[in-house]
Amino acid sequence: MVYTDRAPSHPIEENAVHHQGGAVAEQENSRQRLLHDALAISGDRGVRAGEHASKDRSTNSADRTPDKSKDKEDETDRRRRPLLDRLFKKDKPDVKKDDGKDKEDDSVKVEKEGGVEQLKLPKGFTKGAAEKEDNYMEFPSGANKDLKVCYWKRNDYAATDDDTKKINDIMKKPPHELKEQEILDLIPTMAPGRWAGNGNFKQLSLRTEDVGGKRVIVGDFKFNDQDKKVHVMIANPDKAKQQIELLWFEGPNKEFDAQKKALTDSFHQIKWTDVPSPPAMKKK
Repeated sequence: MVYTDRAPSHPIEENAVHHQGGAVAEQENSRQRLLHDALAISGDRGVRAGEHASKDRSTNSADRTPDKSKDKEDETDRRRRPLLDRLFKKDKPDVKKDDGKDKEDDSVKVEKEGGVEQLKLPKGFTKGAAEKEDNYMEFPSGANKDLKVCYWKRNDYAATDDDTKKINDIMKKPPHELKEQEILDLIPTMAPGRWAGNGNFKQLSLRTEDVGGKRVIVGDFKFNDQDKKVHVMIANPDKAKQQIELLWFEGPNKEFDAQKKALTDSFHQIKWTDVPSPPAMKKK
């Protein structure tokens, strides 16, 4: 004799299970009828009407004999799927993908100052002190106020004819590291000012470069008596006059070195008022 923990089936329980199974099958058939009606909307009315008329609605779909035309039906379903998605999807608001293109550019800029049409600074720099009467502005870093970008148009500078000739001669040569005599010739132009502090620094490099399509003087200096470096760019804002404007960034050695590439790249993206913008590339 075989023992089992399962109690004998009771007639009432069997009837209840049979009744429940019939309700599930009828619900499944009802869903299939709604699906059929939706498919008919797509313009293929009658494609499956004969199939539903010949099938026993009380039979569970799992017990049906597989249809030989299943592959053909699957292909039809794939073609109808876009319509079904529209019919049965829940109402959801259309959410536009945030690709960052529509966000307003909140970068701080030096704009329409002297010969500078626009200079966009890296993220994290803010507008600081400004002295309009001296055409001077500061843009400190939010992370460290001692790291800052500065603009200064020297209204107090007036070059002599001799100085102007020396500067022009230097600028006409291809970009190069300045020689000792050339540096001496530029002393009046580079007279210590806001960028130079107390002048107690070591010259790391002093050269001419083409920045943003314009020939400028570029220098890198490290101070001897304080934790500070400076990268300065000197330009003439007006070809009709011999004037001087300076753009530079300065800061503690560690912070300066960490930000030098980003700031130098920013300087090289400068747009000048007297340098035409390159023509837009034509689409092929």
